[in-house]
Amino acid sequence: MSTTNHIDRRDALKTLSLLTGYAITAGAASAFLAGCKTDVAGAADVSSLFTADQMKTIADIAERIIPKTDTPGAKDVLVHEYISLAVTKFFKAEDQKKFMDKFASFDKIAADKYQKNFSALSDTNKDDVLTIMAEEWKKNEKEYHIFKEFRDLTVTGYCTSEPGATQLLKYDPIPGPFQGCIDRSTVGGVYAL
Repeated sequence: MSTTNHIDRRDALKTLSLLTGYAITAGAASAFLAGCKTDVAGAADVSSLFTADQMKTIADIAERIIPKTDTPGAKDVLVHEYISLAVTKFFKAEDQKKFMDKFASFDKIAADKYQKNFSALSDTNKDDVLTIMAEEWKKNEKEYHIFKEFRDLTVTGYCTSEPGATQLLKYDPIPGPFQGCIDRSTVGGVYAL
């Protein structure tokens, strides 16, 4: 009888979120550190660098990184909107260019291997494309790779959402309820985690 070591995807994500705290990409870090505005309605008015088809691809990639299980997936918590906002509003111009130049890699690999764009693939085939990209990145981790950028943005977006903070991570509601976007002046400063 053989036994296999099974790592739960959610446990791996928790560990990854802790580990990427010091190894997060520059673009993801700047988006996270820039915070958010309390004007949620105004956030929808930000013009995006991405087309509707690209937004669908972003949502599909994020969903394969953090799929829906007994907790919401990346699409459910709108990680794709977080990624769009982060790249559009918080990335430096050179980081935006790198991201946009490499973003097409997902569709290129999908087309080369399956003659379809990424969003048209089955979940299994999407996972194959992501595995290929992860292996490419692992070969030279010191260079910029779109897979790592996407992974970091997806994890950051998910873990800073209410469901991510309250259902995936350990969340203590004391001294109050979850408020993801609040003005720093209302709490008197920045608190350590």
